Amino acid sequence: MASNNLAPLLYPETFRFLAIFSGALILLSAVVRMSWTLPLDRKVTAHLQYLDVPILGRISRWLTFMGNSSTIIVLAIAATLSVQPFEKRGRDGSWRYL
Repeated sequence: MASNNLAPLLYPETFRFLAIFSGALILLSAVVRMSWTLPLDRKVTAHLQYLDVPILGRISRWLTFMGNSSTIIVLAIAATLSVQPFEKRGRDGSWRYL
């Protein structure tokens, strides 16, 4: 028997939201790759480098570290293992979290 916890994922609104969100990301990635955005990108990058705020440096290094594929894999495995002790089967056979 399927779990009712996942039923909201099948709502038409969910699919509509995911389609619009995906379209927006595709549009953004296309705009960023266009040559007319390069001068703006360089101005923003130069300004941020000119500021040289230590907290921005730490944040950017942390974001770069978090975006590495090896870091994401380790975090996904850790999250999976940390959730498993809190799982149990319900009477209907579906997984429930304590």
